Amino acid sequence: MNEINHPSVDNQNASRIVRDERQTAHGQIDQAAEKASSSAHNAIDKAGPAVDKAVRRGGEMAHAAVDKLATSAERSATWVRANGEKVRAGVDTARYQTAERVRQDPIKSVLMAAAAGAVLYALLHAFSGNDR
Repeated sequence: MNEINHPSVDNQNASRIVRDERQTAHGQIDQAAEKASSSAHNAIDKAGPAVDKAVRRGGEMAHAAVDKLATSAERSATWVRANGEKVRAGVDTARYQTAERVRQDPIKSVLMAAAAGAVLYALLHAFSGNDR
């Protein structure tokens, strides 16, 4: 092989140049890592309040939804307590009256029930789209 003999470049000089370049590269890598770390910390610091605000707002919305649901359930329970007996009494009255009418005229009751069933069947058949 051909060796280049240059008087200003010897082994010691070459080693020193390589060592200096290596130190420079390490320094640049350290600076880049520090800059990236600093940028990441700054981004987190800037995003932190927005994330906190979003989490806080989400929590407030969840609490409001639960409060609204609880209020609605309480109103429903109050209505059932207040009107439950009236509804039950109305159902009992309707059942008693229906039983009395069936006892008084059983044939008419059966014919009315059959007619109501036929009308209901015809309506269901017409709306279901079946052509049987």
